[in-house]
Parts: sequence; C-alpha cells; structure tokens
Amino acid sequence: MVTAVRIISGDRPVHHIADARNRQGDELCLDVPAPDEHGRVREESEEDVPRRLAGVTKGARRPRTDDERRETITFLKVYPVFTDGWVGQPQFAHL
Repeated sequence: MVTAVRIISGDRPVHHIADARNRQGDELCLDVPAPDEHGRVREESEEDVPRRLAGVTKGARRPRTDDERRETITFLKVYPVFTDGWVGQPQFAHL
C-alpha cells in the first residue's frame, strides 16, 4: 500500500532489485554478471529484469550445511527501490 502512495505522490523508483525463488519460495543466488552480495540483480526498470535473466533457468541454493545445490528458478520477486533507499512491495514475475 505504501508503494502505491509513493508512486501516486510522484516518487518513482530509481532502480529495481530482483531475487529468484524456487517453487517452495526459497531464495536462489543467480549466476549472472555483476550480481550483488546476495546473488540478486539490479536493473533500472522492472521490465529490464526478465530481459537480463533470459536463458537463466537455475540458481544456487545454499542450505545451512553450505552445500551448494542448483535448483530451477520458478519465479522472481522484483522490488522497487526509491531515492531514500526504501524498498517497496515486490511484484512477482515468472520466467
């Protein structure tokens, strides 16, 4: 709800971050050029995220034992980030 109020008031996101999830909703680290420290991607617009991830179908999941497992990406959560660093409500995108 706060995201909608910010956008209506004219405060637009400066960029978007996206994290990949498996079908259980566990976060996966993406194998793409220049991910952040959590394995997410940052793009200027929400529409650029699926374009950047074209062809990426799997991500690494690190359970508590530090074993890395590759799992299929089922959906993405794309978060708007505003000028003050506030992260808004995610939008779901399917690959």
